[in-house]
Amino acid sequence: PIDSEHSAIFQCLMGELDNPIDKIVLTASGGPFRGLAGEQLKLVKAKEALAHPNWRMGDKVTIDSATLMNKGLEAIEAKWLFGLKPSQIEVVIHPQSIVHSLVFFTDSSVKAQLGLPDMRLPIQFALSYPKRLNNNLDTLDLLHYNRLDFEKPDTENFRNLALAFEAMEKGGNMSCILNAANEVAVKYFLKNQMSLTDIPLVIENCMQNSPFIQQPSLDDYFETNKVVRSKAKEFINTIWYENAFTRRCLNAGPSLDPFTLDPNTLPLLANRGEDANGNLRYAVVGFEPVDLGSMGGESLVVGAGANWRQGRIISEYVSADAGGNDNGNGMLRMEIGVKRMW
Repeated sequence: PIDSEHSAIFQCLMGELDNPIDKIVLTASGGPFRGLAGEQLKLVKAKEALAHPNWRMGDKVTIDSATLMNKGLEAIEAKWLFGLKPSQIEVVIHPQSIVHSLVFFTDSSVKAQLGLPDMRLPIQFALSYPKRLNNNLDTLDLLHYNRLDFEKPDTENFRNLALAFEAMEKGGNMSCILNAANEVAVKYFLKNQMSLTDIPLVIENCMQNSPFIQQPSLDDYFETNKVVRSKAKEFINTIWYENAFTRRCLNAGPSLDPFTLDPNTLPLLANRGEDANGNLRYAVVGFEPVDLGSMGGESLVVGAGANWRQGRIISEYVSADAGGNDNGNGMLRMEIGVKRMW
């Protein structure tokens, strides 16, 4: 195996093939948002999520690390690579990323593989196995890393890890459903079209509403992957980003007074989508979507009926005459455009 955790387990099992395993422990750094919760995580942007404290990886894997999905996927991989039961796999948070994984044997002994967080080492070992070749990589200095911390994962605020274990225990095509939904959600997050905390919502929705196949064929996996990606996109396009919207309404100040934009007074949403310039838009209560054009700045934009003005940020839009611009039922027609910003 090339992944650092699976390489560590493999190295710990060398010479132990006939000895029974009690369990394995995969370590996770916890990502850049370890310790954050609730509203703090909702404010996270893609640029921040890509700043991993220990590893340098591709964008998708880095986001998976921030949500702990990468550890969930590694647990699923470990199940198949080493012939384990889900109950034999644990995950612990280890911020220093020095201990890459541990193997617990039935005689109560434990083996671990340690090293600096550098993917070149497991890659080289995979290429040179069973030999170990000299290199110029830095070596672990135990006097420098004289403290190693371990914590229980926070699966309440980082639900992806729990969802991955749920998929692993369910079996069948559920891990395929999990993976497909996650890939779509991460793609949208990287484009700042949804929040970090929406990712597990997308995954859970797909796991609950996609056809489950206990013994899938290869064709079943291909079909599952296709169907779930479509379902994930549909679900993302129905999400009402209440917290992000509320926050920006409150921050916008008194300029909102003419429209009283309280999410509680705007419960009906339809036609969430993007204009040609990549701006998110929400058409509210009977207003036909219009081309938002190019919006200036990262701000909410509000227009009412014929008084809609493209590109005007809300801090400048302090008044408008909405007379005659209702939908025939006395309800103000307006379109709210939300620049990709959370």
